[in-house]
Amino acid sequence: GVILKPYTDKKRAQDFAFEATGSAGGGYDDVPSLGYSDLSILPSEKTLQEILQGEYGIMVIMASGGDYTPEGNFATPVQMSYLTDGKRLLGRLPELNISGNLYEIFGNDFLGVSKDKALMGERALVVRMKCYR
Repeated sequence: GVILKPYTDKKRAQDFAFEATGSAGGGYDDVPSLGYSDLSILPSEKTLQEILQGEYGIMVIMASGGDYTPEGNFATPVQMSYLTDGKRLLGRLPELNISGNLYEIFGNDFLGVSKDKALMGERALVVRMKCYR
């Protein structure tokens, strides 16, 4: 992929002569600061089942408590997930952990975004990650 422009709040845009993207955020009582913007990835021309190519996938429903390192390593516990063949949910899985490196997740381990909304009414972002209990 290509990053077309950085996301900025008004102050950072002025500091670096960038276009302001309205990316400031904060809590109710906080002073606004640079926040993150939503990331959009265009869907592929393949269904979830086609992306999985006969393999099973894990549909992550709820994950909480994970974190990134400065090197891009990511790990999180997954509290709720289901096994899928890309067409239907086959069964609930026990709590598990997933991990990967951000640069690999969106590099060599990125398989695509489904064109269909086969499960949960949303397109599926499909990546390879380590999975363990």
